[in-house]
Amino acid sequence: MQFHQLPPLWKYSKIDLVVWFTTFISVLIFGIDIGLLFGILALVFSSVFRNTRQTSELQGRIQSSEIFRPVSKYSTLTGNLVDHKIYRLKGSIDYASSETLLASLVQKGTIILDFGAVSYIDCIGRNELTKMFKKFDFVALCNVSEDSFLNLELGEIIDLENVKIYPTILDAIAMIDSISASTATSGISNESFTPV
Repeated sequence: MQFHQLPPLWKYSKIDLVVWFTTFISVLIFGIDIGLLFGILALVFSSVFRNTRQTSELQGRIQSSEIFRPVSKYSTLTGNLVDHKIYRLKGSIDYASSETLLASLVQKGTIILDFGAVSYIDCIGRNELTKMFKKFDFVALCNVSEDSFLNLELGEIIDLENVKIYPTILDAIAMIDSISASTATSGISNESFTPV
C-alpha cells in the first residue's frame, strides 16, 4: 500500500487504517517476520471486533421510493419518517451484544426490525429478543434469512402473538397501516368480522 492511499483509507475504515499502521510500525521496529505476525494478529482482532459489534440504525424512507436509509447519515430523511420506528439490525445477536443492542431500540407500541444484515443469533440473543418483543404491542420482522428464521423458530419467538414476519419493510408497513385503518374505521378487527 502506498502512503497516498492512507487519507482515503481513513475515510473508508479507521479500523483498517489501524491495522495498516500496526503492521507498518511493527515491521520497522521488529523486522519483517515479527512485524507481519503483529499485522496478522491486528487483523484477527479487528475481525473479532467487527463481528461482535452489533448496531441498530433508525431507518427513514427516501421520499417517493422504496428505499430506506439510516436517518443518522441522511439528514433529509428526518421529516420523512413513517409513523412506525424502523430499525436495521447489523451483525450478530449474541451474548456480547444483545443487551446493548436491545437497549438502543426506542420503546414504541409498534416496531419494525430489518433482519437483512443479521448474521447470527445465539441462544442468549434469542432469550433477549423474546424478553424485548414481549414489551411491544406489535413487532414486524423483515428480510429474515433462513438461518435467522430457524433460530427464531427454535426460540419460539415466531409463536408470540405480537410477532409477525414479512418479506420486506414495505409489506410490513402496508399490513400495519391496513390493520390500523380497519380497526380505526370499523371499531372491530378483520378476524372478528364475518359476513352473514
